[in-house]
Amino acid sequence: MSGADAVAARLTGVAPQATTPGDVYEFRVQAEDTACLVQLVNVFHLLAVTPNCTAFQIVQDWKQYLEGPWLGIPASSIRVQLYEAFNLYPFQTDSYKETVDKPGTRSYASEPPLIAGIFTWRTGRMGRRYRGRTYVGGVVTPDVTNGRLNAASIAAAWKTFGDAFMARWGAGGSSNDMRAGVWSRVNGNQKPPHNPAGLTTISSYTIQDRLGSMGTRRVGRGL
Repeated sequence: MSGADAVAARLTGVAPQATTPGDVYEFRVQAEDTACLVQLVNVFHLLAVTPNCTAFQIVQDWKQYLEGPWLGIPASSIRVQLYEAFNLYPFQTDSYKETVDKPGTRSYASEPPLIAGIFTWRTGRMGRRYRGRTYVGGVVTPDVTNGRLNAASIAAAWKTFGDAFMARWGAGGSSNDMRAGVWSRVNGNQKPPHNPAGLTTISSYTIQDRLGSMGTRRVGRGL
């Protein structure tokens, strides 16, 4: 057992199974808008490139490289409460969750909780199955002009996260162990057993200036 796996076993009480390159993981970031008592859940998917991509390592990698840029987007009333990772393929043979209490770092009032900014993730393939979106709640009021994300905010906090995400987990990212991808329920199956062909590696992103309204989303599907 590696040093990282030993730490994971001590924290979770369960030794993680060895990961095989090609395994697919789901990673969830759960937060709460404490001003409105609304839960916000974002979901990312990752491809294991090496056996070092375990559920525990995904959480630690996010905390080290991407947590800061992510918290740089929302208002301080948004507090991240839980990180959870588990594999979709093979299904849930390796899982890890960690309770945290991390506030957004923007000291401004936020828009209503159903309002979200949108990252669009693209792969090297065309079609809806190969394009994904992340809806980010807790949008601060200075980021919005005439009902849209303004250019200054897109070029600052929002782009900072997008660039950090691609630099670490994108197709040419610095992580040797994992790559973020778009997960298609059509290609990968809605329910287990999942097909790893459902994940396509992300190669680029854009930030939409149009705001989203995601009040109908449910836990596990992202807000």
